[in-house]
Amino acid sequence: MEYAEERNLTFVDNPVLAQPLLDLLHDAGIEAVLSEGDDFGGLLPAFAFIHGAYIVVPEHQLEDAKRLIASFDAASFEATPELSDDADVPKVD
Repeated sequence: MEYAEERNLTFVDNPVLAQPLLDLLHDAGIEAVLSEGDDFGGLLPAFAFIHGAYIVVPEHQLEDAKRLIASFDAASFEATPELSDDADVPKVD
């Protein structure tokens, strides 16, 4: 992907959590990359988590990528019952 064709698609607070979105885009054939946050050239890697990052796509795939991200955001993910507070799981004292 040439630099002049790149467009910011969405901002993610935590670069680690961006991976499912990148996988979704890649599975759809969209050339998405993560533009890492500023970590001062690797000297302060924790800053990448503080400042977040952008998912970047080629301009000609931007509208398709926006539709995919919108459908991802609109999806309702139900909590796993065994991990919720309502679960009928024996408590260990």
